[in-house]
Amino acid sequence: MDEYTFCVLRYSPDRGTEEQLNIGVVLRWANGAIEFKADHNYARLTSAFAGVQTDGYRAWLDGLQRAFERFAPPSETILDTLDNSSLESVMANVVADNGLSIHYSRIMFGVSPGRPNEIDHLYRAHVERYAPERRGRDRITNKDLFDKLRQALPVKAASLIEECTLYSSEGMAAGFEYAYKNRSWHVVEPLSLDYLDAGTVNVHVFQCLGKIGTVADHEELGSASILIGRPQLPEMEGHYEKAVRHLRHRAPSNTRVYEERSIADLAEALTSHMPPEALSP
Repeated sequence: MDEYTFCVLRYSPDRGTEEQLNIGVVLRWANGAIEFKADHNYARLTSAFAGVQTDGYRAWLDGLQRAFERFAPPSETILDTLDNSSLESVMANVVADNGLSIHYSRIMFGVSPGRPNEIDHLYRAHVERYAPERRGRDRITNKDLFDKLRQALPVKAASLIEECTLYSSEGMAAGFEYAYKNRSWHVVEPLSLDYLDAGTVNVHVFQCLGKIGTVADHEELGSASILIGRPQLPEMEGHYEKAVRHLRHRAPSNTRVYEERSIADLAEALTSHMPPEALSP
C-alpha cells in the first residue's frame, strides 16, 4: 500500500460567513509526486452562491495546475527557493491569498490499497458528492423558506410583516427581515440548512443563535421564532438533525424552534399576537 497526504481546495465567497464549496483535491505521494484535480465548471459556484463573481476562475485553476507541475519529480526541477518537504509547504507556496477567496483544508493522511487513479477517488469523495447539480434544483434560501410561511398566513396578516432592528444593552444591532409589532416585536428568523457540508451548516446555526442571543433580553422583544429548512441532499440529513437538537438546546428561553413541517404551528403562534381583523380572509 502507498501512503500519501492530501487536502481539499475550497472556495469561500465571504470569509466572514465561512460558507464554502469544495472545488478540487491536491495529493502528494510519499515520493514527492503531486497530483491535482479541480472542477473547472464554475456553474457549481453560481448555483451554490448567488451573485458570485467568476471572472478569472478557470485561468486561476490553469495557473495552479502549472504551479503544481513544478513540484513533479525529479526534485531538481523544483525551484531551490521552494520547500517540497511536505504538502503543507507546497500549499503554502502555491495557494497564496487571492481575491477569489480560494483556500485549502487541513492536511490529511491516506493510504492507497493499490487502486489506480487515487486522485479520482478523492475527487469523487470530496468534490463530486457535494455537487449542487445533484440536488436537481437550486438551493432553498431563507427567503424561499419564509415565503412558505407567508403562504400559510392570512393575506392581511402577511401584509403586517416588516423589518426591524433591535439593539443589545451594549449597543450591538441585530436586524430582522421578518417581524410583527403590537406592543412588542415578534421576530421570525428563517434558517435554511440546505448546504453542501456540515461546516457551513454549523456556521449558520451559530450565527443564528448569536444574532438572537444578542437581543434576547431586549425589552421590546416579545418572542423570537426560528424556522428551519431541511437540506436537499440525503447525506446531510444527520447533520440537519444534529443542528435542530443544538438549536432547541441553545436557543434563549423566549425563542421557539420550528421545523418546516410545523409551519402551520408557527403561523398560528405568530397570528396569535395580531388583532382579529388581521385574521379575516
